[in-house]
This record gives sequence, structure tokens and C-alpha cells, in this order.
Amino acid sequence: MNSSSSGRPIASYFNRQYLLLFVLAVPMIMSGCGSRNSTAGFLVEEIIGEGELAGDQLLRRLDRSARYEPDEPYWLYQAAEVCTRLGRKTESEEYLRASLDRDPAYMPALTAYSKLLYESGRYGEALSIIDGVRRNGSIVPEEVLASFALHSEAAGEPGGAAEVIELLHRPGPHWKSTGSSLAYIRLKGENFENAGEATRSALLADPGSAANHNNYGISLLYAGDPMSARDSFLNAVEIDSDLPGPYYNLAIVEQFYFYDEQQAAEWFGRYSERASADPDGIAPYFDRPAGTLPVGGDGNGGIIGEEQ
Repeated sequence: MNSSSSGRPIASYFNRQYLLLFVLAVPMIMSGCGSRNSTAGFLVEEIIGEGELAGDQLLRRLDRSARYEPDEPYWLYQAAEVCTRLGRKTESEEYLRASLDRDPAYMPALTAYSKLLYESGRYGEALSIIDGVRRNGSIVPEEVLASFALHSEAAGEPGGAAEVIELLHRPGPHWKSTGSSLAYIRLKGENFENAGEATRSALLADPGSAANHNNYGISLLYAGDPMSARDSFLNAVEIDSDLPGPYYNLAIVEQFYFYDEQQAAEWFGRYSERASADPDGIAPYFDRPAGTLPVGGDGNGGIIGEEQ
């Protein structure tokens, strides 16, 4: 359990699913295909909405395009996107690997594959691929560098990404797409009490992100300002009511800082409808045995800071 000097639990819950929004936000980086790329992207959006049969038809068209241009990675990447929308993760991975076989530095495929590996816990594989691209002299976008840093942290090798992290902490527009990841890494580091600058920068860059409000609230709690932390967690709940972390953190704030047991129990109840993890062992305070929380949402319980 993480604790403050007064012995009260400190919120340490982070939901990596939301921290990975930078992957979803990466702009399409085209590879010399001209306007036809935007046409294909439009087809993905339009046809996928019509169902699986239409998706299969689109896949056949993309496969034909890939055969006609055996060196072009774009069509295979688009096929992977179609498979992802159809829920075919194995096929999606096969298409992404095929796209990267054609061009290891094709950034849309690289970011999508990095996300897939992250969700699968295959951090070492992702680090090897991204590091290979970096060493080949390719220009790597900040989003991919942030992915490298996240994989390094998850693999228990944060030192391997120290140079990248320092590079990313310079001011710039990349904070909108990478800020929540950078804040998370700072909060997970040895000097987590000093993560305020990173969480504040991420929030300023993207105030519409629930993860940013949640992370900023955690840094405020570390800084000894529970009232402002509560406001930040409440902002996160208002922005995204499905994000579990803020509910857990609100339960901590109400129980251990404002001593409102009823309100804390309400927040904890809403949290337990969405996730099952209990990083600070607070379930017994609400008459719930530790480790017996019902699993809600997608059932994976998010990510617990001190266990990663």
C-alpha cells in the first residue's frame, strides 16, 4: 500500500487503457500513396458500419490492392484496421506484421502494432521493434516514442527510456497526444511526488481528457491538497463516467481525508461496478473482504500502479 507520512493511503490506481489514447489519436501518416489513401480510409469508416459481410468485401479489395503493389504497406495496414473493427484480433495482428514486413518504419502500422502488443503484455517484443526503427535512423513521431517509454516502464526497465522521456518532456504540441502517458510514467517513477509539472502540462494540453484530470488529482493528493484533488477526480467522472480510477480515488479522499464514510462508501460502490482491483487495500473499510470485488466493465480491472 502506498501511504503518506500521516499513514493514510495514497491513490495509486491508473487505467492504462485510457493512458493509451495517444495511440488512437495518432494521425494517419501516409506513405506516398496520394489521395487514394483518404479514399480507402473513408471506405473503412463507411463500409464497416454496414456489418461483417461488407467488411469481408472490403478486405478482399484491400488484399487485391496489396497484391498489385507488393511494396506498399498501406493496404495491409487498412486491412488490419478492418479486422480490428470486426473484432478479429488474430487477423489484425497478421496484417500489421505483414505491413511492417514491407516497411518496418511505417508509423501507422507501428503504432497500432505497439498498442496491440501492449494490451497483450508483450512489452519486450514491442521494445525490440521500436528500438530497431530508432536505430535505423528513421524519424520516429513523439507518439511512438511515448509508446516506447510505456513499454519500458511496463517491462520493468524504465531506465532504458530515460533519454526518450526527457526528450518528450520538452514543450510542444505532442503533449496533447502523449501527455497522459508522460504523466503516468512520472507518477510511477521514484520521484512521483514531483510529478505535478507533468500532470499539469498534460491537463493544459488536453483538458477534455478524463485520464489527465485523474492523474492531476493524484499529483495534488501527493502535494497535500486533497480538496483540489477531489475536484479534479470529480471532473474526471463528469468527463468519462466509465473510467474506474477516479471513483476509487474519490473513495480514498472521502474516507481518509474528509472522514465522510457514507460518501466514501458510495464512491467505492460505484467503483466496484466498473473494476475489481484494490491497489490500496481499502475494501475492508467498506465491509468488503479484500480481493472479492465484483468485476465490472470489461472485466480487466485496469492497471494498479505499484504492481506494474
